[in-house]
Amino acid sequence: MQETPTDQIVDDATPVLHECGRTFDVIEIGTDGTSILGSSNMCTRYWAGILSVFHSPDDMTDPTKCQSSIEFEGGLSCAKFVSGSKVMVGLDSGCVSILNVRPDSGSGISMLASVVEHDNVVSSLSISRDGTRALTGSLDRSLKVWHTDYLVCSHTYRPAHSDMVVSVAIHPEQNDVMVSCSEDGRVVFWDIRMPKPALGIPKEQFANRPSCVSFVNRRSTNLMIGTVSGHLIHLDASSPKSAPSFELGAHSRAVRKICPAGDDDDQLLIATCADDRTTVVSSANPAHPRILYSDERHSDLVRGIAWPVKVDDRRRIFSCGWDRQVIAHDIITSL
Repeated sequence: MQETPTDQIVDDATPVLHECGRTFDVIEIGTDGTSILGSSNMCTRYWAGILSVFHSPDDMTDPTKCQSSIEFEGGLSCAKFVSGSKVMVGLDSGCVSILNVRPDSGSGISMLASVVEHDNVVSSLSISRDGTRALTGSLDRSLKVWHTDYLVCSHTYRPAHSDMVVSVAIHPEQNDVMVSCSEDGRVVFWDIRMPKPALGIPKEQFANRPSCVSFVNRRSTNLMIGTVSGHLIHLDASSPKSAPSFELGAHSRAVRKICPAGDDDDQLLIATCADDRTTVVSSANPAHPRILYSDERHSDLVRGIAWPVKVDDRRRIFSCGWDRQVIAHDIITSL
């Protein structure tokens, strides 16, 4: 019998969001305000992943406002909006799926496509700015590039690293340019148009092992790299042997997610979370990098952060964590 670990189990009209043992790992906000919350829960011997949908970011702080949810046979490790109401998710079964979280019929979440091509947990997921391409990294040490229209894999790099891939990102302007980070201590810059697409950044650039990575804006190949020591390193991937522009101590433990906001170098904000209870927003201006905001309201590890649309002069972020809380942060800056 063919195994189908990606089958939908539940599409509940009145979902119960908070259950004993559940952890919140993923939070994402769409361009129209539609928001998703990804969680996992240990059911007997197995993890079950839950994707919950809300009308707005503020609704996520109140579990009774959840509009619909879908449950998977496997923990939900990552999720991103592709375009409109389409969402791509990665599971710890190695499955990648695309869902419609707001069908026109109003019938709830629908599964559009689903495949299992990774041999281990899908640890990280990135979507191109135009929504046509996706990149996944896995604990099986591989990277896969996908066409989002039909969920067809166009490129596979196996092994892309000598250890588990923990973080990936597609350049916000150039769909063929990507970056990955692994437990092997390497950050690799990729250009899949090239015969030899991988360019490793020398380990000498890092005093501590990298733990996550992101591009910082669409007009450059500048990277923000988080390390296991809690530091943020700003580096130009086009000159990987050059010294980092700056290094900022944002956390006390390993940085797990980097979420940029804005495109202007002189006003660029970076939100981060780590293996601690802190949600941090920093200025990534190389001329004056600094921490602008730090919050410790979570009582357990923070695992997800997301920026909604800017409202007037107020910057807001939302965070979720293993304490089963979603917290809204209002950040006032004088940049």
